[in-house]
Amino acid sequence: HALVVTYFMGTGRWLEETCNAYKLGNDWQQTSKNLKWKMYPAMMTSLLLLITAGAFGAAADPASPVNFRGFGPLTAAQVHLVFVSVTIAVNLAVNFWEFIALTRNGQLVNEVLGRVRQIRIERGLEV
Repeated sequence: HALVVTYFMGTGRWLEETCNAYKLGNDWQQTSKNLKWKMYPAMMTSLLLLITAGAFGAAADPASPVNFRGFGPLTAAQVHLVFVSVTIAVNLAVNFWEFIALTRNGQLVNEVLGRVRQIRIERGLEV
């Protein structure tokens, strides 16, 4: 998830500078920013689930001083297994959603590159 955030930061900055330099408006940049901000809640949920699953794993260790016995009919190990399973499922879903967002953001970058290429050709500049 950190790579996705880094990618969006880098391409967002590039879109901002390129759109400003070529006076393209801020539509592409705003769309990219919206894609990025829509991903944050899902990424944070994934991270919190991962931390929670790890905490339940540590608490389920018989040598742990926490002395966690589980919830209701579930043993500590079963609670940990449930959290790990949910964490994996959510992370897979978020990764798929990130892939869709990255693909769309890549299309935005390609659109800007195409427009910049067109402008440079019109101005007789090297492409």
